[in-house]
Amino acid sequence: MSAGRLGKIGLVAMIIVLTIITINTSAAPLEVSIEERVNSTINMTDAANGVGTFEYQTDVKGIINVTNNANEDIMDIWVAVDIGLNDGSCSAISTGVQILDSGDVPSKLTNEGGFDTSGADCIIHIPRLGPGESKYVAYDVTETPEIQNGAPFIVEEKYDPAKIPKGGDYTWTVYFNVSLNDTWWSSTGLGGKPSSVTLTVNKNLNTSYGTNWDSLEFADGSSNPKQIISGTLDNNKWLTTTFKVKGNYSTDEAFVSRLVGFGEAYFQFGQINGNISGTKIIDVFAIGNASIGVNKSGPGPSNQWKGNVTIKNTASGLTYVVKSVNVWATDRNYNEINGARLENTTVNVQIGRDESYTSGDLSFQYDKVPIIWGNVTFRLVEDANYGWGVGQDKITDGGNTYIIERIYVIGSYLVKVTKHVESAGNDIYNITLVVENLGGQESPYVYVYDLIPKNFSLTNGDNDWKDPQDRDGDWVNKSSMLAGGPETITNIQLSGYDTGYWWRIRPINASADGDGAYDDYTEIENNQTVVIFYQIQGSEDYKLLDAFIVGIDPILSMNEQTSPKITLVSGAKATSYESVMALATALVGLTAVVGYRRRS
Repeated sequence: MSAGRLGKIGLVAMIIVLTIITINTSAAPLEVSIEERVNSTINMTDAANGVGTFEYQTDVKGIINVTNNANEDIMDIWVAVDIGLNDGSCSAISTGVQILDSGDVPSKLTNEGGFDTSGADCIIHIPRLGPGESKYVAYDVTETPEIQNGAPFIVEEKYDPAKIPKGGDYTWTVYFNVSLNDTWWSSTGLGGKPSSVTLTVNKNLNTSYGTNWDSLEFADGSSNPKQIISGTLDNNKWLTTTFKVKGNYSTDEAFVSRLVGFGEAYFQFGQINGNISGTKIIDVFAIGNASIGVNKSGPGPSNQWKGNVTIKNTASGLTYVVKSVNVWATDRNYNEINGARLENTTVNVQIGRDESYTSGDLSFQYDKVPIIWGNVTFRLVEDANYGWGVGQDKITDGGNTYIIERIYVIGSYLVKVTKHVESAGNDIYNITLVVENLGGQESPYVYVYDLIPKNFSLTNGDNDWKDPQDRDGDWVNKSSMLAGGPETITNIQLSGYDTGYWWRIRPINASADGDGAYDDYTEIENNQTVVIFYQIQGSEDYKLLDAFIVGIDPILSMNEQTSPKITLVSGAKATSYESVMALATALVGLTAVVGYRRRS
């Protein structure tokens, strides 16, 4: 797989904190903004072959921020909010904030003031907000499975080699890719990926994730931390980088392998237009400084009285919409006089600073001296300069997005045997056993076992190979690694086999790549790989599938005075086995693999 496009992610944990802000860019006197923090964690559950397998978790929490940007008080503030992907709950963080249901809103606001609460699941009331003051309300987004079990970005990371041994300076290459996660974004209020996102990633090597690191550095000598990505992500683009890390993980502890952290990669990304949860501000109602005056004249002819109401905007930088007026008269006992009411007159007139509005006259007859009353319903205009406003949604970096990276460290020997069965024609088959030490330290003596199926016999079909003693059937590529054998196994209690052989191999050096290749002459020369070769020929009704069996037993070397122990397994039936695996799954050209890890 190329470094430019990996099929799986290889990081261990990715924690994403995005901040989604809905804000008026013109900074209205009364500004309502929405901040959503998207926290995503990607946890590695496996790192087989240097490629990660992950579990995803995302949590979205929001904050509604109501801010007074004016130089004067703003009062009686009501905010109706439709919180998308929500169970209908919100809670006040600041003091001086009330959370109400839609049914608790005074009818005067909705009927005369035109305050729209339709679709709102969070009603906020703030009696007064001073200049420069902010109040906060929190809400929890009920994530869909697609959002909760995903993340905004796809990050792929792969290591070569997949594992490093302990106790030495080793270098590994990191292939790092990042893109936008279309599935995740399609599940949000955006309905799809953002058109573009600027992204910077800085890699910080950090030994605190693995306390046994003697050293960690960039192989090219770069300073730490190091910028590894700077660019723009669009709909169909990956940002890709490759870098090398050099480290020495040293400890006296006995272990087979462990996943060890070697640092973080910090994300910094630019603004993304849109909204994650679909939350929106439905309407805002508020008032500021004003004065109201009632004018009365009379009595005129036939005891005729007149009255009206005047409202004046006394705020320094706010504009109001006069929605309705009421004028009425009562006697001295506050009983309303019949026919003396001018009610719910719809106005919808804007008045700016020092401007006023006067209602029409109330005219009625009364033979005594009446009391004339009046009230006005007015509200702050929706305006970026003189009223309230909510602007375009924006997603910005929350400042806490990073990846914790880990790699497998091999702490002891890890011996593997691979069996190749390949046709040589004329019912003759080449059998090649490849024994490798993938671990971080030298193995003990290794015993390798193989069985010959019924209706097969050893042969030298092409007469072009010999073992060191010119005996067919026990040739080892590097004879100095053969410490004993082949010895015949005859007491086989396993159906389908009459005979077998075992070889005793000298201690194998560490750090083989584990690819099972029988032509890796560098590893053979370095005593990291030992190759055993022989040929068998089938006769009558032979079954080649039975040849896919092999055994390995490095435990024996820990108690050399004992006799060799047959360690075999095949299918569901086994005579004796300890941490041995055999594959018998296909026909010619397939490989049987046996792996054993030493117990600590």
